[in-house]
Amino acid sequence: LRVVFGAASEPSTYRVCVTEAAELSGAAGRGAATASKGARRMLGYWCQDPGVGMRALVAGGVRSVLLTSGTLSPLGSFASELGIPFPHRLENPHVIRAKQILVGVVPSGPSGVELTSKFTHRETPQYKAELGNALVNVARLVPQGVLVFFPSMAALSGAAEQWGKRGSDGGPTVLERLEKHKRVIIEPRGQAEVAPVIERFKEHVAIAERTGVG
Repeated sequence: LRVVFGAASEPSTYRVCVTEAAELSGAAGRGAATASKGARRMLGYWCQDPGVGMRALVAGGVRSVLLTSGTLSPLGSFASELGIPFPHRLENPHVIRAKQILVGVVPSGPSGVELTSKFTHRETPQYKAELGNALVNVARLVPQGVLVFFPSMAALSGAAEQWGKRGSDGGPTVLERLEKHKRVIIEPRGQAEVAPVIERFKEHVAIAERTGVG
């Protein structure tokens, strides 16, 4: 509170924000939400400058601040946003060379369904099926491994659950079609399950290195 409202505060860096959100039902933890009789309003006082907090640390007597990350490159712009000097910096080159990178956006899947990860869209069966079909095509065309990131563990679990179900035609599931091209390994929720999954991943990588497939 002293940082926000004290004599040394910087009121120009704060904004008052009012947001409206539907009340979540008891099933909200499983990805479901229901609207209440009226929208729930929340009043926020948001700081727009991360340097405010960092300068408060320095003013409080902190002698050293160590920041590490594998993604905050270039460091110059990031350091300037924090508003305090960082005289010692170490920035290593990426292990992937520029000629190995292709950045692109896939706006829709094989049948034309839009691929957007908005919450209201990503929970629909049509989106999950389209995303799965798109990944099957990617797995078929891309040699070696494919790494797929999801915006949340809930989104991953929801997609994987549907990909394991058979359609009305009784054909193979999305996971079965993926398994024809790649060994599918899904990140588990429980911490105790992570280590065995990592070992299984390493085994498949070793097999792929020997055979050139997988």
